[in-house]
Amino acid sequence: MKLFGSALIVVVLSVSTLWVASALGASPPIASPAPTPTPDLKTLPSETLVAAPPNGWSQPDDLAWLPAGRLDSGKPLLWTEFQNGINPNGTPSSQYGPTESFLAGFDPTSGLLVRAIPLSGHVDGVTADPATGQIIATTNEDANSALFLINPATGSVITYNYAPDPAVSGNGGTDSIAIQGGHIYISHSNPNDLTQPTAYEVTLNPATLIAELTPVFYDDSTAITR
Repeated sequence: MKLFGSALIVVVLSVSTLWVASALGASPPIASPAPTPTPDLKTLPSETLVAAPPNGWSQPDDLAWLPAGRLDSGKPLLWTEFQNGINPNGTPSSQYGPTESFLAGFDPTSGLLVRAIPLSGHVDGVTADPATGQIIATTNEDANSALFLINPATGSVITYNYAPDPAVSGNGGTDSIAIQGGHIYISHSNPNDLTQPTAYEVTLNPATLIAELTPVFYDDSTAITR
């Protein structure tokens, strides 16, 4: 996203599914001819003009595409998070600096703000799950990381803590998110060395509010080309 003058211009060229495959010998998926595009929740408008960030918010990052119940006549909204200068470990950048990011949903046609949801810390990864109608976000990519499960219609936020903690010796968090076949995958951020996981599969336990992390592959895994 680029900020020009007083308008935030979001340019989205294409959206594709993120495949997370094991680098430990699993056969990669065989490419098939691209299907004819059809309008659905995976298709974003090519350009959305959004007014200057509200209330002095700053640092928009990821994009997601999802309706928020009956808000805005039930249309899919364009979602992004504003990090507001918060440090990647969740601490404020100054003594009285902000401690909350904001998840913002914009009307993709008018660019008007429809929904704003405060989230604790430096929110970095955001994605939508059309199957559940929820948004998943990760906070604090360098340390003190956690996961948010968000209902965009009501604005409710459920916080999940990780097990195990992705931090090693005080460094490490989570970042980008992908959903494939009902499975949640999250990238590991800011590792200390190359022996740590590159990506995790995440299992959410609503009874304990624990997000269980299972490594998919590691930074020093051997990739096999076939």
